[in-house]
Amino acid sequence: TVKPLSETRWVARVFAMRVLRYELGPVYDALVSLAEDTNLKGVTGTQTRAEAEAIANKIVDFKFLAAVVIWYKVLYEVNTTNKMLQGAALDLSEAIK
Repeated sequence: TVKPLSETRWVARVFAMRVLRYELGPVYDALVSLAEDTNLKGVTGTQTRAEAEAIANKIVDFKFLAAVVIWYKVLYEVNTTNKMLQGAALDLSEAIK
């Protein structure tokens, strides 16, 4: 499931990026399916199909794919460090390391 971004919780960003990092194929397939859905009628349906197609075209771009991989790795490391620094057993000398 694609996760929403959180304005305040960094761990939620890690979860959101994990889906894109490891499940981008199914997300792309869902967008293409939505873009090709002729049952979507009217202005809203046309707009939904156009947006889905535009997003699908963007996520197959090399720069986007590289950014997803790098950003996930950065967020994962920040999250790991954050959890370690919040541990009850951590002392100042360990935090400095």
